[in-house]
Amino acid sequence: MKTFFLIGLFLYGSILFSEESNNIHLPFPNLSDEIQVEEKVSGEVILPRDTREKASLENSSLPHQKENSESNTPKNSAKKKNEIIEDPYKGSYPRGSYHLNRADKQSALKEFNQSSSSGEANANLAKLEVIRLLANERKTSQAKSIIESIDNTDLKFKAYFELGMGLENSAKTKKEKEESIPIYLHIISEAPRQLIFEKGKEEKADKDAPPPPNPLLPRSRFTLANLLFQLGEDLPALDHLAKIILDFPNSEYVDDALYLSGRIYEDGQPGLVRDSKKAKKYYKIFLNRKNEEMFKNSIYRKEVEERYKNL
Repeated sequence: MKTFFLIGLFLYGSILFSEESNNIHLPFPNLSDEIQVEEKVSGEVILPRDTREKASLENSSLPHQKENSESNTPKNSAKKKNEIIEDPYKGSYPRGSYHLNRADKQSALKEFNQSSSSGEANANLAKLEVIRLLANERKTSQAKSIIESIDNTDLKFKAYFELGMGLENSAKTKKEKEESIPIYLHIISEAPRQLIFEKGKEEKADKDAPPPPNPLLPRSRFTLANLLFQLGEDLPALDHLAKIILDFPNSEYVDDALYLSGRIYEDGQPGLVRDSKKAKKYYKIFLNRKNEEMFKNSIYRKEVEERYKNL
């Protein structure tokens, strides 16, 4: 009798343990299973306000996105089997840009040359790229012959500027740097005084207002002035900077011109141009215009303020 009682008690305890074991929670539950259950109930994972905003900004609500991407991938790939995908590098100019981005200059030059002589829509842009590459190799004569073949006046002088910059950047000696000077002077003396509008853009311009000045002129003057300053030619540099300040007071290079003028007078050659009073004058002009559009975000602003205080 006692034996039957013990056997019955053992079986009853086993049943109780079996039922309780179904309710045991692991210390690290399967979160993906919990999310799936919650989605089945509401169709959407409900997050607190802050969490929802963060999730939307960081694209962190990935369960839906992952399911969609996985389910759509076979369909999209099936559709694309019969589609003709256009080659993004169709044409010599895009192929030249592709090679140039990978530092393959010889292949890039070949493609750009082909584009510039083929009458493609990007033919003139291809010529600019050829000029940059030739300038880096200091092949000035070849570059100039290509520049003269450009029929767009505005683009032609931009090409001259690219030639000057390329020669300056690739120069290893003072003499080589000086080869850029006549290029910049040619732009300053020969480029149109006013901006030339492209075809189709004339209507957008104010017909009653005078045409705006050519932005390439102050840019070329400042580039030349900065080069002369590096070469120790302070007086010619100041002359070109003064032209920017007087003739192009609203250009994007006027803050550069005022700053560099002040620096030359502050740190220039003693007995020749160094003059702290003149330096302070140019810094003062700069600071008087600090609320104007071209001065608000000037990279020189804080430095000018410090230099003005210390003079």
